[in-house]
Amino acid sequence: MSMEQGQGLSFADRVRIRNAPETVARRLAGRVGEIHGFTMPASSGVDVIGASAHEVALGVYFDELKEALWFAPELLDFVDHGEGTTIRVQGSDVEWVKTERGDWLQQRRQVPWRARFVRWLAGQ
Repeated sequence: MSMEQGQGLSFADRVRIRNAPETVARRLAGRVGEIHGFTMPASSGVDVIGASAHEVALGVYFDELKEALWFAPELLDFVDHGEGTTIRVQGSDVEWVKTERGDWLQQRRQVPWRARFVRWLAGQ
């Protein structure tokens, strides 16, 4: 099962935690975080907040808590696709930027001239 099958949520989507006994008890209800991963709890053994009929858990990172927690998809409400989220690979001139629709747009990175010059000096 791919993460996209977990209620249509995908990497870097922003989600709001639903009001439920297990989220209220942990003071997480209403918080907004970003999906950073997914797992199958039966095989990974992670601690999951909530029960899922999908046998999948989504990792949500919270900036203000500086923490990622695993949730059943049923406890997450879609906020937006995290437009502008950027993925870069060190040493690459390519980056991927998430669009408002949730697609990833590949583009050339704007590397500062100093960094390009240093890489040129280093023979890369």
